[in-house]
Amino acid sequence: MTFRSNIKNYKIKFTPSAEKTLLKLDDQTAQKIQKKLIALVSGTENLNIKKMKGSSNPPQYRLKSGDYRIIYEIHHEIITILVIKVGHRREIYEK
Repeated sequence: MTFRSNIKNYKIKFTPSAEKTLLKLDDQTAQKIQKKLIALVSGTENLNIKKMKGSSNPPQYRLKSGDYRIIYEIHHEIITILVIKVGHRREIYEK
């Protein structure tokens, strides 16, 4: 399912582990992920976003960026998107 974001002007925050993972990535991959997050909050392009099955409250969503995945939550009450995990597609879904 692709759709435009309806969360314009939201702030993006990272968990410490997501931020650490992002900083370890090569510059090109990190920039692609950052561009996807900017597109998410600006609503400027169609994104392949899916709600994660069995996710908690608030629900978690998955955003693709090449071979990498961004797992995040939307906190409407504080106008924030919290990035929970960033990782390669073969590793991101492991618990």
